[in-house]
Amino acid sequence: MTDPFAPGTTVSLTASTTSASKEVSGSTHKHMLRVYNSGTVTAFIKTGDSTVTATANDLPMPGGIVEVISIGSDTYCAAITASGSSKLYLTIGIGI
Repeated sequence: MTDPFAPGTTVSLTASTTSASKEVSGSTHKHMLRVYNSGTVTAFIKTGDSTVTATANDLPMPGGIVEVISIGSDTYCAAITASGSSKLYLTIGIGI
C-alpha cells in the first residue's frame, strides 16, 4: 500500500523564458516533490543540485496541472517556459 502524500515546506518559482531554480530541500527523508503549475503556460522542469538548468526538453508541466515526482537526493528544481511565464508551487514531501 502506498502512503498518501505528506507535505513539507512549499516554495514558489516563477518560470519564464530564462531558466530559474529554487531550493526545495527539506528533511533528508523527503524525496518526493509535488509540483503545481498555477499558470496557463506550460513549464518545463528539471531537478538537480544548485547548478541545475531547465530546457524545453525537460519534463513538461501544462498549466493547471499537479504532479508528484521522485527527486531522490536532488535539492533544487529548475523551470523554463517557451514563452510567457507561469508560477509554480513546489512542495517537498513523502508518499504519493
